[in-house]
Amino acid sequence: MIKIEKYDFAFEQYVNMAKQHPGVLDVIQCGKVNNPGVSDIDVALIIDNWKNFIPSIKLLNPEIISPLFTHGPFLCEKSDLSDLQLFTTLRNIHDNNIICSEISKDDKMISVLIRQTRCFLHFFNVTLNHNNSRQILLICNSLVHSFKDLESLKWYADIDGRYSAFSTELSVLRQEMQNGYTPSNKSVVMLIKDFQELVLLGVKIVSKAIKEQLSINKINFKQLSDVELILWFEMQIRNGNFANNNIDSNFIDVISRWKIFYEKSVSGYVSSNSLWMGGEFLFFNIDTKSTLGWRIWLRRLIKFNAKFYCKYFAYRDF
Repeated sequence: MIKIEKYDFAFEQYVNMAKQHPGVLDVIQCGKVNNPGVSDIDVALIIDNWKNFIPSIKLLNPEIISPLFTHGPFLCEKSDLSDLQLFTTLRNIHDNNIICSEISKDDKMISVLIRQTRCFLHFFNVTLNHNNSRQILLICNSLVHSFKDLESLKWYADIDGRYSAFSTELSVLRQEMQNGYTPSNKSVVMLIKDFQELVLLGVKIVSKAIKEQLSINKINFKQLSDVELILWFEMQIRNGNFANNNIDSNFIDVISRWKIFYEKSVSGYVSSNSLWMGGEFLFFNIDTKSTLGWRIWLRRLIKFNAKFYCKYFAYRDF
């Protein structure tokens, strides 16, 4: 059984290395380790500015240090911290918030809508590997976080108990893995089935919320299926079409603010080579074909080698 001390040690090792890197102002641990042995470590690097940031393979691949990391660090320029807090759920577990700022209820609602539009598109298209129990539990845990987002705005109430049953099922399997047991194939298949059903429910909820906001802001939209509407909504945001409607509303203002933050982040990740070298992008659904091109295979090679090195050389007792 893996103890929490191993997580603390791995994070400390990474922090000591990262803070010596030019341009890195701070290293933030995002999210608590509630399930040692299953949970991974999420970190965010606060950098001075994208223009002068030159990352290294080691900085962007903490999997080299420990397999308790399953992906690279998130990156954010210090001038964008207020947008990071508004548009993501990344929080500094050692200081409650990354920065202290008031987020209005209306702004929070719009940011949740944007965030969950992208999350549920990702969940809808994800393919779960039956042979990777830990990865399945991590993505299922992400789905639980998304439903908490929906619950916080009272868009969802667990009347039929499906969400509670899924959370309980997930907790049981997490506990099994923490105790060193491999979940049975039957349990994994059932979890995946329930995951897919909850994703469809979430898609319906997000689609309904989109329709309500479009109607409130008098924005015309076609009658589409739930998935098609979410895809359409996400594409309108990405292309800046809502801002072109000349509608004066906070809804449009927040969407425009998100688009600026998103595009600046994409530009920074790409221009600094952080994305193809292993950094984890802040948002789901980045168009890797347009940003990485032929270098996508190199990112995958780097990630594979980082995990291979850690598994066979750095932490053999994991």
